[in-house]
Amino acid sequence: MQVNGEAYFFINVWMNFLSLYLAGTLCRLRIRQGRCLVSALLGGLYALLAWEIPFLRHLPFLCLIAFFMVLLAFSRDFLRPFPMLFFSAFLLSGISGYLMENSVSCLWILFFSAAFSLWISRIFRRGMIRPRNGLRLLICHHGKSVSIPAFRDSGNLLSEPITGLPVIVAPHSRLTHILPQSIRPQDLSTLPVGWRLISIETAGGKKTLMAFHPDRLQLQGKNALHSLDALIALSDFAEKRALLPEAIFHQEEETNASL
Repeated sequence: MQVNGEAYFFINVWMNFLSLYLAGTLCRLRIRQGRCLVSALLGGLYALLAWEIPFLRHLPFLCLIAFFMVLLAFSRDFLRPFPMLFFSAFLLSGISGYLMENSVSCLWILFFSAAFSLWISRIFRRGMIRPRNGLRLLICHHGKSVSIPAFRDSGNLLSEPITGLPVIVAPHSRLTHILPQSIRPQDLSTLPVGWRLISIETAGGKKTLMAFHPDRLQLQGKNALHSLDALIALSDFAEKRALLPEAIFHQEEETNASL
């Protein structure tokens, strides 16, 4: 199958975008489609130059352009998806190469590549994050993510007074990877802008916890991921697991999705 310059550029942009999407998914990063598209366009321009200048196809140049693509798509955490980009591109190039050898049209190549990317992403999200027992909470914030064990706590009736959102109590020690280093839960003066304060009563008395609204929140239960809308309150007494309020499960019952 012969491909002209315009089609070659478009196919490369599409494959670059899918490769970045897969790399970000495998690294559990937040996917910003606009940044990924700009990065994919950069890769497409490089592919056109390499088509005219074969010397640019050498491995050092490929690594350099891949580095800039990942840096542009995942500016805050670009080291992890860098090797995954090569892995994703290898998978997609194998599929597209096989289809091209069998004279499959460009449109079908693009379709099958997208379907394969979505399939792999779905398997990863439902399999790799799946806990052996109980529930698990995936928290994504400012381009970073962390997965921690979770527990249904019938005694957790916390909610944010203004928005009415339920409040999940999570151990601060498990979330340090995705939070600003300046935060100290015991020192309320380190409360970041945009965060809230949640008052709770425990056996030891009243406490005030720092809370934030994550960019994305998902709960793993019974082989399925459930998107949630809740605040995360940082605690120093919840050592291992996030304490899920009953309101979380009421949300799922209302949408006929049992956890």
